[in-house]
Amino acid sequence: METESKAMRVWLAQLDTQSEGTKKIYLRTLEAFLTRFKIEDGESLYRMKLDDLRSEDTRDRLRVEGMVKTYMVGKVKDGAAPMSAAQTGKAVVSFFKAQNVPFNLGRGDYPKGTGPGRRIISKEQIAEIYDKVGAEFRERNRALIMVLKDSGLRISDVVSLNVGNYTEAQVIHNADGEPFRVFDPVLTKKAKVNAFVHLGPESVKVLDTYLKERGNVRLDPLFTDRFRKRLGVTACSIQFDRLCKNIEGVSRLGAHSFRKFHFTALESAGVPQNWIKLLEGKNLGQSIGAYSHPEESGELTQTFIRSYDKLRVFGREGVQDLELRAKTQHLEAKVDTLTNEMEVFRNLAARMVYKDKVLKDIDFEAWEEVERRTVSDEALREAWEDREKRMKEEGIYLDIRARPRSSKNKQ
Repeated sequence: METESKAMRVWLAQLDTQSEGTKKIYLRTLEAFLTRFKIEDGESLYRMKLDDLRSEDTRDRLRVEGMVKTYMVGKVKDGAAPMSAAQTGKAVVSFFKAQNVPFNLGRGDYPKGTGPGRRIISKEQIAEIYDKVGAEFRERNRALIMVLKDSGLRISDVVSLNVGNYTEAQVIHNADGEPFRVFDPVLTKKAKVNAFVHLGPESVKVLDTYLKERGNVRLDPLFTDRFRKRLGVTACSIQFDRLCKNIEGVSRLGAHSFRKFHFTALESAGVPQNWIKLLEGKNLGQSIGAYSHPEESGELTQTFIRSYDKLRVFGREGVQDLELRAKTQHLEAKVDTLTNEMEVFRNLAARMVYKDKVLKDIDFEAWEEVERRTVSDEALREAWEDREKRMKEEGIYLDIRARPRSSKNKQ
């Protein structure tokens, strides 16, 4: 897309304040819009709007707005999601705002979605997702789950956090000695307002475990991919869609479901809606925002701590529960490994042929059929003792009566 005209240079200067992803989307959608209506470039669009504003017929002054609405409606009819089609309107509004030219496109002019949106997630479903996280990136994904649940932030804001945001956060303990983390204000990507992020003991526990595993350099991204680069918004969204698919029979769950859970849980605890918006980084009404500052008095933090039981997933003793769950899952994984190894050992042993006396001494329940081959008693005993030694290290003891006798004791 051309960037040499003054109109485009002015717009690009303003876009530098947006995220790189938003900038790319706006440039791409404006180019598609110009191509659709055979408008040469951004400068031509700017001149077109100026000519419309000079028209004596007031109805002609909204020509470009009509083109944008027609384009968005056509995109939806062609199968595009309403949110995707709306990007064109946002891009054109941004373009004319940079030119200091009035552009009359209101919220009611954008295409509306007909779907019900993301479903709110429950505590039980969060616990189920937490337990079913796969081995790859287990600590990272569990930390993401807890941070989204406790902070109520959008994914774009969570992945923009650095390690220093967490390690330098103020630590406050409740009456039971549980740690809470209070971040310095975090400027949100979408709303461009400060979010006053608070994390409870469930998040603190899993984040400490995650950072201990991967290191905690201050300027590093808090959440990284396999290449130690910042985790992207799209990759994170896909990850949560996959995690939520682990819950059978429930649809429309995703990362935004955690934001809804956060708002609903704190609201049910009696936290004022505008205070929740401060925590999540949502816009406040100008009249309210000018007077309400619980983050400065400390009341916001104390209210969050008092209300945290509504956000707890693993009960009042949530942190201890997390430790026990981790140990239990580790032991269960070991049992599964040992069970699989025992099955392999039994299958191998079943293919070996022993003397009649040895067969009487060894009682394998899984033996239904034994192939007749020649093998020494001593070889069998050595194999058994090797297996017995390995299992003792895991705290499992075999029945000594089933141990094959040494050929030295047969005399």
